[in-house]
Amino acid sequence: MPDARTLAHYAREAPAYLARYGAVTPARPQQLARAFFAPGGRVIDLGCGGGRDLEWLRGAGYAVEGVEPVEAFAAACEGRAGLAGVPVYRDALPELPALRARPALAGAFDGALLSAVLMHLPRWEVPRALESALWLLRPGGRALVSVRAAGEGEGEGEREGERLFTPLTLSELRLLCEVAGGRVLLWEETLEAPAVSAGLGRAGRQVRWRTVVVERPRPGEGDGLARVQAILLHDRKTSSYKFALLRALCDLARERPFCGVYDERAPRLWVPLRAVAALWAQYYWPLGATRQIHGARALGVFAVFERHLGSLWAGGGAGRAGVARLRALLAGEEGAERDDAPPDSPPNSPPDSPPGLPLALSPESPLRLPPKSGFDLSKYATAPSPGAPHPPPPHVAQALTELARLILKGPVSFTRDEEGAPVFTFSPLPPPPPPSGAEGAARGGGAGGGAGAGGRAEEWSLGALSVPSDLWADLRRYWHWVEDSLVARWARFSHALDPAVSAHALYALLDSTRLSAEEAERARCTAAVRALLSRPDSAPALRRCVWTGAPLPLAELDVDHVLPFSLRRQNELWNLLPAAARLNRAKGDAVPTPEVLRGARERILAVWALYAKVQGARLARELWLGLQVSLEEATPDAALALAFERLCLLASALLSSQQARPWRGAGVEGRSAREREKI
Repeated sequence: MPDARTLAHYAREAPAYLARYGAVTPARPQQLARAFFAPGGRVIDLGCGGGRDLEWLRGAGYAVEGVEPVEAFAAACEGRAGLAGVPVYRDALPELPALRARPALAGAFDGALLSAVLMHLPRWEVPRALESALWLLRPGGRALVSVRAAGEGEGEGEREGERLFTPLTLSELRLLCEVAGGRVLLWEETLEAPAVSAGLGRAGRQVRWRTVVVERPRPGEGDGLARVQAILLHDRKTSSYKFALLRALCDLARERPFCGVYDERAPRLWVPLRAVAALWAQYYWPLGATRQIHGARALGVFAVFERHLGSLWAGGGAGRAGVARLRALLAGEEGAERDDAPPDSPPNSPPDSPPGLPLALSPESPLRLPPKSGFDLSKYATAPSPGAPHPPPPHVAQALTELARLILKGPVSFTRDEEGAPVFTFSPLPPPPPPSGAEGAARGGGAGGGAGAGGRAEEWSLGALSVPSDLWADLRRYWHWVEDSLVARWARFSHALDPAVSAHALYALLDSTRLSAEEAERARCTAAVRALLSRPDSAPALRRCVWTGAPLPLAELDVDHVLPFSLRRQNELWNLLPAAARLNRAKGDAVPTPEVLRGARERILAVWALYAKVQGARLARELWLGLQVSLEEATPDAALALAFERLCLLASALLSSQQARPWRGAGVEGRSAREREKI
């Protein structure tokens, strides 16, 4: 819902704002409208204020309509002589309920203007607002979105007087447009013209505006799925490396959406090559253990295993049983010692590894739960965190380095688009922070920052791989289709190279790197949090339902996966919160709406703060892996506040792009399905 204090302020001060903003005419939005809106098209101004921009658009030949939640502004708009007969709807982002009640408006517009509007919404409501704007556009229609950069001294969600200003970096704005399903055509950051600043009473201040033009894609045009299909069907393949690269990107886009850093100059983002290499090792581990794939044509990745992961790789086994044995070896479980381990070396280490350092390799996806000991190669895909006991042993680091070279020599070099240009590119340097470096640093990196803006330098130690942003967006949206297709096609391709190996057997081996049903059930275990709840000295905040705030006896408490495990497979502390057992059952696999999360914000932050005290190392590691938030590079309160913002973004993405079932909170339980839909 729109921010009530902001709307009340504009209603109270409407005459002053009408006089001030009506006296200036920014030139840049007009230039962009001429460039991107179809001439003579139908354009809607979402947040049209007093009608200044609407009147210009109409004078430029567009058929215009307006949306304005403040009655004084809407009345002034209707009273302008140049806007006679123009409809002005009383409605508000993010939901636009009045417009959505008019089905004829869906897909009816060629253009939408959102000028200085999104910055007045809480961050977690921005994806829904953009989705509403795209709902109004026809395929190929464009939205012109502009927000003001944060002023000096302004922080996350701070207010300027009574007005809410949510600062959005250009990278974040692009990310949110893509989460909503749009295709970004232009992005820029410009200084406000001095004459405009003077007219608005901010002479002498350098006010910056961030602008994005986003298009509602036409069916089959410019989408990442088309790139995936072209690579799978038409790109020449002599090995399975391209399947492995796409699968690794799919895993990263699904489980670590904040690890990418958007390029400020091109429609692409950068991901750490080290993370891709770690995923590769885990995909190929069970294949290499068969000693059969491709017959005598041993892939280079298996040679890397032999050189640096030695006898452990040779004895790894195949299939789920072999993977389970490997995990047991790595976890140091009783009875799992290797028969071929040299007598003078630790049982879980190759002969050349440093004494006492277990070999940290698991075929399990690095974005799911590690083995019980916490030792798996995934933690070496990112920088050491307080939860990591040591940096990678030299032989593991060397294996990752050589796998990265194979990725660059193979699929990165030879994957081309229909015009022969490379789809992926490489940089040995980490991606630069965005121009708004100070803001990026405050946010802890991720999609709005970079290695120099809150990211971990070690994570980028093997360089950065650029990925087209539309490909990344579609991998994030359609991972459940893409991953299954990649695994099946990989198995069929390998069978074609070596018919002696069954495609069904190959599929089983490739699938063994994912969690089985039994493993998934173990992975979603909430015993650690239940143990905290059961402690006699457990803090009161842990004995309250986060959704209602009501204190409950232990017998009536449950541990809720805020983002359902069935959708994201995240069993991390930040996603495990105490809740009333009856509400947890009613919520099931639904995703809480941004409104529900916002209502529980203080209780969620209080639980996280307690986790930080009693499970600090684990929480630090899991916040970094899951939300790309570092507890080391900001105050604890600021880091947890940022983590909450990103939790809300993930929930919004699941609701908007994956059509997850929304959970609207405790207030709707017990109502009929029809009544719930009305709420």
